[in-house]
Amino acid sequence: MTAEEFKSAAKKLGITEAAADQAIELHEKFLRMGMTPASYEEILAAKQKKSCVEVFEAALDVNG
Repeated sequence: MTAEEFKSAAKKLGITEAAADQAIELHEKFLRMGMTPASYEEILAAKQKKSCVEVFEAALDVNG
């Protein structure tokens, strides 16, 4: 998912443009630092569930 696709999907979920921009900036900062950021899809899933723990554990396959 691109940053623009993320912004569009975030808007549909009621996430403000400022919050979406902040998530994109953090995502890009992690990439510049050579780190692996959460994907845009994971960020949106966490927002939908109102909890990041379940989403990120699933991404890490902690429970599986």
